[in-house]
Amino acid sequence: MLWNLSKGTYDYKKFDNQVIELRTHCSGALSVQKLFGFVKSIHSWLLMEKSNAAVVHCQGGGGTSLCALAVYFLWSKEFASLKESLEYVEQCKGVEYKHILSPTQLRYARYFEKVLKEGTNSVFRGSIILRRVLMHTIPR
Repeated sequence: MLWNLSKGTYDYKKFDNQVIELRTHCSGALSVQKLFGFVKSIHSWLLMEKSNAAVVHCQGGGGTSLCALAVYFLWSKEFASLKESLEYVEQCKGVEYKHILSPTQLRYARYFEKVLKEGTNSVFRGSIILRRVLMHTIPR
């Protein structure tokens, strides 16, 4: 099964119609809810049969797939912390996660870890309303 985390689509026939699409934000980050959907989906697929394989693809530098795989390893208890999980994935990928993960991707991965360890109320405390924005210069 192929998990497509990119903004593009595939000719599903080339993959025997076994493609799951998870669209990312414009930042290339998956929301915490989508990360939970991803880990549950990939885990159930891998448990179905020992011969099942999971392929995770994103567009660009690979930050989205690195983040998604790191949270999967954390969720499946392969590693005790996000840091350990990220270090493992970066070792497999041959590149430091700090060089390819965006700040948003890392923040969502940390939210994911916090939800796992402390429960859902630890991150989602309700809506925040932005009442005003002060700008001292004109943005470019």
